[in-house]
Order: sequence, then structure tokens, then C-alpha cells
Amino acid sequence: MNSLGCEVKKMALFLGISINSLQKWIGKAQYLEPNANLKSGGIYDVDEMQTCVGNKSTKVWITYGWDIKNHIAVALHVGGRSSEDLRNVTSKVIKLFPSKVNTDNYPAYPNLLKEIVHVKGKRKANHIERQNANLRKDVACLIRKTMCYAKKKDMLEARLKWCLWGATNPFFFLQR
Repeated sequence: MNSLGCEVKKMALFLGISINSLQKWIGKAQYLEPNANLKSGGIYDVDEMQTCVGNKSTKVWITYGWDIKNHIAVALHVGGRSSEDLRNVTSKVIKLFPSKVNTDNYPAYPNLLKEIVHVKGKRKANHIERQNANLRKDVACLIRKTMCYAKKKDMLEARLKWCLWGATNPFFFLQR
């Protein structure tokens, strides 16, 4: 349901539960992690997208790595766009020993991806750009021209983890 772009009130009404219960379920999504049996040697895309938290003047960047073959996110970071913030994602991608990493032309990536084959360019990260469009469509607070935005960074990260990794453990919210 969260992947259908529903807001929390509509989701709670549809499920017949309270908003507080649904907020707790979403909060449990912050403990989701990507599938552990990812194989090395794949091709990955790394990209970032901008959104707001709290109000329109507070900008945050969502950075994640995308496995092209398996269509799954391998790393996620919500924060700034500095080299330290990008390193949280690129270090996890490097640990998978990729055969190639595609990025856009952002100048911080060549320094972070020195020891592997790094391909940069406007059209090189098409898979993750398509996923960015899907996320903007599915998660209401990521839509560019909207009055809806995430109130807390932690809840935004939990919603993203639910969208990206919720299918690997669909009953995560029932676990204590």
C-alpha cells in the first residue's frame, strides 16, 4: 500500500487500524536491510535525489546504490550530499566487488570510486533514474511539486526502506 502512494491516513483507514499503529509499523521498517545474498561482480548504479524534511527550506539528499541485474537497492543513505555522506553508499557498493559502477557527473564520485571501473555520464545511470521516478510516484512526500513532505528524517528513511526492501520480508511489522 505504501508503494501505491497512499498517505498514512488513507492507509490506516483502508487497513482498519489506527494511525498510531500504522506509524509504529512504518517505524519498524527502519530495521530492514537489503538481501544478504547479493553476488559480486555485478553492475551497479549510484545516484542521489533531493527532497524536503520538516518544511520546504530543509533539503535532504537520498543516495542509494542499485543492482541493475537483480533490480534491488543495495545501500541507502538519507542526509547530505557531501563526500562523507556519499561514502556511506559507495563503500557498501565497493564491498560487493562490482564489475562496473555507473553514476552521473557529480564531481565527488571519481574520488570515492577510484579502485573500481567507474563510468560517469548523463545517460549511464538510466536504471536508477527510472527507479527515482518510481519512488517519486510511489512515495507521496518525494513528489516534487506537492504540499506533502516528510516531517522527520527517520520516518522518511523508514518509508524508503519499506518501499525498497519490504518485499524481502513482507511481515517485518509483525516481529517484535
